[in-house]
Amino acid sequence: GFNYATVARRGASGWALEVGGKRAHSSAVFSDRVGAGAIFEMSRILHQFYTDVKGDDLLTFNPGILMGGTFVDFDEKTSKGEVFGKSNVVAQKAIARGGLRFISEEQKERAREKMREIVAQNLPKTSASISFTDSYPAMEPTAGNKKLLERLNQVSLDLGQGQVLPYDPGRRGAADVSFVAAY
Repeated sequence: GFNYATVARRGASGWALEVGGKRAHSSAVFSDRVGAGAIFEMSRILHQFYTDVKGDDLLTFNPGILMGGTFVDFDEKTSKGEVFGKSNVVAQKAIARGGLRFISEEQKERAREKMREIVAQNLPKTSASISFTDSYPAMEPTAGNKKLLERLNQVSLDLGQGQVLPYDPGRRGAADVSFVAAY
């Protein structure tokens, strides 16, 4: 609307989580020989992301794709996959793909570091790795952006068009302006 201006936008990043477990008959799950399996490990990681990473203002992350079973085949280009498994077999592979939104590069790096720490704490006989891809940097709410908003607001008031307020960056998507905002 006419009464809002963008002074900050969140950046966008992707993450890919790969988890491995030992395939075995489900009667041996949790044993010293078999361990927890890939799906329990994936569940632990995602739950710990939810409890330990969430909380910073304007930081969000979401697993948008989740697959697990004996065999997992995921095509990154088409975002389609195929899973084979049985209910009486401990899963040997699980994958998740997700997004991360952040208001500053520092916030992004703190979240990524915490996610890496969680991924490194594997359940018995499992392994996990996480990787990140950058898409859009954050357009941080700088003093210059706020000063420009003050001038825009004054012009709007002088023209009788009403007050101009900052638009909530938590309700915006990433945008190309973030690439040039620092300049």
